[in-house]
Amino acid sequence: MPSIFLSGATGYIGGSILNSLLSLPSPPESITCLLRDPTKSSRLSSLSTPKTKVIPFIGSYSPQDLPALTEEISKYPVVIETASADDVPGIQAIISGMRIYHQKHGQKVVFIHTSGTGALQTDDRGEIEGKDIYTDALNPEKGYKTVADLPITASHRNVDVIVEAADKEGVCDSYIVLPGTIWGKPERKVYEIGVANDTSIQIPKLVEMAVRRGQAGYVGKGENVWVHIHIQDCADLYTLLYTLIISGHPVPHGAEGYYFCVAGEYRIRDAAIAIGESLSAHGLAKEGATTFTDEELDVLFPGKTFKWYLSTNSRAIAPKSLSLGWKTDRTSLKGFLEDCKSEAVRIGKKTKGV
Repeated sequence: MPSIFLSGATGYIGGSILNSLLSLPSPPESITCLLRDPTKSSRLSSLSTPKTKVIPFIGSYSPQDLPALTEEISKYPVVIETASADDVPGIQAIISGMRIYHQKHGQKVVFIHTSGTGALQTDDRGEIEGKDIYTDALNPEKGYKTVADLPITASHRNVDVIVEAADKEGVCDSYIVLPGTIWGKPERKVYEIGVANDTSIQIPKLVEMAVRRGQAGYVGKGENVWVHIHIQDCADLYTLLYTLIISGHPVPHGAEGYYFCVAGEYRIRDAAIAIGESLSAHGLAKEGATTFTDEELDVLFPGKTFKWYLSTNSRAIAPKSLSLGWKTDRTSLKGFLEDCKSEAVRIGKKTKGV
């Protein structure tokens, strides 16, 4: 199988994708991983198998590193990007490298990019369950919305349209994956040897803020709903896309190449209550969950990004992803909330320093 350039391999999503690629019956010949921390190079290389060589490439999306990144990207027929959904200079540097590859070889690059269902969010201040539900279906049923309905101001959208334009230009075939809230603790070598981050963002952040506040919380009534996906099911969609594309299976790309990575839904208030129960049971915070005041939000969540998540709805279904043969084995709300409770203990103790 062709060699891959993977950005974000030391992250929560990228590390799981790296593991899944290495576990394929016919894995890539090599996987070059963008790595910011050179002290992790030898540990990353140790993941190599008899079938696949894992190669560190020291660099980042910092301006001074982008020329070298473009040059390196120009060597690969497949690029999987998981490092950032919002870095315009970084994505432009990657596309420049893919353009060079295309000019040299007369072949379009396979480009799998990570966005997120944050692009779908509507800021309802936690007061209602959102009515807008998005679908990745090419022929959507009446009542559903698609990414084509999103404004350019939507989260991640400014990068997604750049990727889509590169596909239209003929530089690459682009496939954009949009995961919901990712949960679950990965248990594979890339995490065990301390190369990759084993913690998600959204739920751990809620836990951290609950400990700092002394009680779990939510915005407004906490009626807003988000979609969720287990980390392994998430990684499985990426590897499925890769294997289907490389094997010549017709997989929609470009404007038709958006793939929702979602399995179920949860209400923000329910997640906060589960976190509160667990923190209280372990003496890490007061019992229950209540509404954040505006003053608390400003102190606990400086900037807009996380406040948006706390107060918004983000709802989607994934018929196109499922039509590829993708399976989501962990769909239950109960499983998700149990993970919220276990993360509350782990992150809560770490936040408290106990």
